[in-house]
Amino acid sequence: MQDHIDDTWAPLNYVPDLSGSGRPTGSKSWVDDVDARRLTAYRVLHSYSNNTRRYWHPNALWAGKVENFDGMIRLNEGEASNWREYGDANLLVNTARALILGEDQSIEFPELEDGQEPGPTEQWLLDWAVRERFTQKLLQGEETTCGVGDGVYALGVNVGKKRPVLRVYDPGFYFPDTTTVVDGWVEDDFAPIVHIAWEEDDTQGVTWVVRHTWQMTPLEVPRAAPWGGDAQTWACLYRHVRYRVDAMLDNATVYSPEISRQSGTVVVQDWTDLLVDFIPVVHVPNTPDEWGKSILLSVGQILDDMQGTDTDLSGGAQTSGSPMLVTSAPVNGLTGRPGEQLGQATASWTDTSKNLVALTGYLEKLTERLAQNSRLSQALLGQVQPNEVPSGTALSLGFHPARQLMREARTVRDEKYPLILRFAMRLAQAAGWLPAGPTPAAVVTLGASLPADLAEAVATVKDLLPAHAISTQTAVRILVRAGLPIEDAAAEVDRIKQESYDAAVKLVEATGNAAAAAQMLGVPPVTTTGLAE
Repeated sequence: MQDHIDDTWAPLNYVPDLSGSGRPTGSKSWVDDVDARRLTAYRVLHSYSNNTRRYWHPNALWAGKVENFDGMIRLNEGEASNWREYGDANLLVNTARALILGEDQSIEFPELEDGQEPGPTEQWLLDWAVRERFTQKLLQGEETTCGVGDGVYALGVNVGKKRPVLRVYDPGFYFPDTTTVVDGWVEDDFAPIVHIAWEEDDTQGVTWVVRHTWQMTPLEVPRAAPWGGDAQTWACLYRHVRYRVDAMLDNATVYSPEISRQSGTVVVQDWTDLLVDFIPVVHVPNTPDEWGKSILLSVGQILDDMQGTDTDLSGGAQTSGSPMLVTSAPVNGLTGRPGEQLGQATASWTDTSKNLVALTGYLEKLTERLAQNSRLSQALLGQVQPNEVPSGTALSLGFHPARQLMREARTVRDEKYPLILRFAMRLAQAAGWLPAGPTPAAVVTLGASLPADLAEAVATVKDLLPAHAISTQTAVRILVRAGLPIEDAAAEVDRIKQESYDAAVKLVEATGNAAAAAQMLGVPPVTTTGLAE
């Protein structure tokens, strides 16, 4: 047995920088060994989406070869220099993101009754989402959530704008401190200290570590919260500091109280009480794990094989055709042009195009395996033409793995996205920009994403609705999922009912036949037997 690290990123152990148990090369000194592996895995996964995977190949594949051709010495480029990457990984990420987020994203309030108008707090949140480009930032965040496995959103207080601001961070900047003990902290699911940190160079070429820190601390005297409920017993403190890398303390990491000597430390904002009892940083994993699993994690080697095959196809295409093969002594100046005299030599033609056919067939098999193992169907990846689908039932069955993937991913988002909305409202209340009062429940509703057979959906509704096998509301939902442009399912049901009632009244007025109207509405007719004259 070969020793190896078996963790979330173990499927990437075939990459040399992640294959050993030691510290990955190129890791920053202020990042500890555990995070160094996580950050390296993020960089590898990023490289797949950015078509830069070849830069992680072993150095031997980059080394050039000195070759002798009839006395002429030349240096050939390494194999990795000719590596072909055609965006297959990025297609997977974008397809998964579209599948999870759906065609539209909207903020809804479950506690509001049908037809009830949003109150001032709800309307403030809707306006805030527009000003903060909430939908666009979800799209931006899901690029990394699907691509590398994790997404990070942080809310800050902007006094100039007089509202909380939402920022999306690369998960490689996210460092939750789960080892530092804070007396009294018992929330195992949430770290009491969270850092957002990265390294950057200033205009003078000095390298700095920029660190934003949120830390929970117990209050000596509990205080009332503007959103009501139990009194606050904890406070969230925020600090922003810059540390010079060339002044770093020995063995300091991002989790150390201070990273560099005092002479190399610049405090941008010292500890500030945010007047809330939570850390306004939301980590969204792609899967229900401590660290999420990327959509690319389990299919990385398939992508490598596809890129290798594309590289072979590109090289083979340059020599395909029917080159001349000399079968006796070579003849000086032989070019193979029509009408050329071969002298004493003999030659024949060889067909190399069959190699391309074999490689193309192998690539097709790899593409099928990629769709199968990623749980993104070939239809979603654009590999099946609409006229090739035998029926709506076959289409629906083909989407079953993708539907499972979508449900699992949305389960995580259903828990995390509402935190962003609740944190935004409570930060605004703490700052006085939003009136005090209970925080309303708010959720992010993700729209339909899987294509459906509209004709089959209409036929299903036509058969089941008159037989009272489904309700009108269920029928409308079926039609919405099939792609009909219905913006509000509940409002559509109300309109259908109103139209049915109006039609029934007109039928009675025109014919006097109440039984026919009852049949139209799907209710039993009224009987009058036994009434006295």
